[in-house]
Amino acid sequence: ATVSPPPASPSMADATRRLVMEIERRKMTQALTDVGGNRNHGGAQEKAFAVLGAQHDRRVRAQQPDPNEGHGGHRHIGEGTGFDEVLDRQLRRLDEVAGRVDALNKLHHDLENLTQRSIQKVGVVRFNPFADTGGDQSFAIALLDAEGNGLVLSSLHGRTDTRIFAKQVQSGRSRHQLSDEEQDAIRRALAPAGA
Repeated sequence: ATVSPPPASPSMADATRRLVMEIERRKMTQALTDVGGNRNHGGAQEKAFAVLGAQHDRRVRAQQPDPNEGHGGHRHIGEGTGFDEVLDRQLRRLDEVAGRVDALNKLHHDLENLTQRSIQKVGVVRFNPFADTGGDQSFAIALLDAEGNGLVLSSLHGRTDTRIFAKQVQSGRSRHQLSDEEQDAIRRALAPAGA
């Protein structure tokens, strides 16, 4: 008569279960490492992490004993349980978050382009062009963006009148004749901060 091998003892079953769980954990760690090696996948990478994490969690929970089923009992999570619904909901949330991140990136890009065209560099020179007036009541002011484009305003204040001139500036230069004070104002505007 054929003699059947003795059934595995509870301790042996527990050891086998722990070994399977450790193997699954190592596979999960390696999979996450492989996926995480490339940080340029954006939302696809997040989804991969979520799916791998859900698969690992399902396998581990399936191997854990259920105290309500007696000694050595196991819980069995079927495909029709609420776990899949939770996973789908999390993936939808990841899609929503990815969409919001894309919108924020676009907004950041638009704002960056806008600030490049805003006034960022200012240079002011006060002077006295007339010998019969007191104090430096006249001035030249350069208002330029990040690329050195903008205008330079100059005001000549005399005893009887005040004259104001505006000249366009492109890349730190102007096609109009500039006075020494206007050129000095542009140089001050384009000078590095703290110079």
